[in-house]
Amino acid sequence: MSVNTVFNYFSTKEDLFAGIVNGSQALLARMRQIQVERERGLARALADELDADPDDLTPAMAAACLLTTMRILSDHALAMMRAGEPWERIEPLLRAQADSAFDLLEAGLGSLGALVGVAGEGAADDGQGQAESHEGEGED
Repeated sequence: MSVNTVFNYFSTKEDLFAGIVNGSQALLARMRQIQVERERGLARALADELDADPDDLTPAMAAACLLTTMRILSDHALAMMRAGEPWERIEPLLRAQADSAFDLLEAGLGSLGALVGVAGEGAADDGQGQAESHEGEGED
């Protein structure tokens, strides 16, 4: 098959790659496995940096949020490219959406260091803390 024939069906190399990947269950499964490995690696790095308890899911959840955001942004950019949008139009739109997405994540994940360990402790402490505050309310 000639290069010209291939590009009659796929306008760019990226389209060709996307077509090959989307047409193969094995490649889709491998891409998912790579995503999971990246997520686990980032979660380990965050856990180490934050000195998190091994049972604390906070680093894994933060890693999932960050990498899912990256995947969604990448998928959107690829969809725009496949639709024929020029990079000059995609780039500023993608940058604005990325800024918005990461501002949102920062609002939630900005205090990540303070959250590590809280999830496991909070469930046991909530009942006690609420009972104490109710007792104090009646004494005023």
